[in-house]
Amino acid sequence: MNLTIVKDAVITGFLGGLISYLVSINNKNPDYLNMLAFLYAAPCVFFYMIFIASRSGKQAIKNFSLHAILGGTLTLFVFILTYYFYGLNKKYLVLLNLLFFLVITGFYFNMKIYKL
Repeated sequence: MNLTIVKDAVITGFLGGLISYLVSINNKNPDYLNMLAFLYAAPCVFFYMIFIASRSGKQAIKNFSLHAILGGTLTLFVFILTYYFYGLNKKYLVLLNLLFFLVITGFYFNMKIYKL
């Protein structure tokens, strides 16, 4: 087995375990979902992905960052829309987010934006 895969699995497991631990010790706290949202959006995932991209050199880090900016900007837009449409039924909020995901992802791959 490739040692890189083992190392990535250990780091991924550690980060996932850390987030799970922090959520589990705070799940009685009414703000635990806020904490989870912060951890989701915090740069720890970006750090991990940059760590992986760095194996391919500085240009890979730059390219990854550009596409993370594109994805992050669209995700921020979806966050804002979800917040704005808070008054909708929760099923509609989830479906709206699914629709955004499908449209944005489809557009990204259909228009071959990944080639930028």
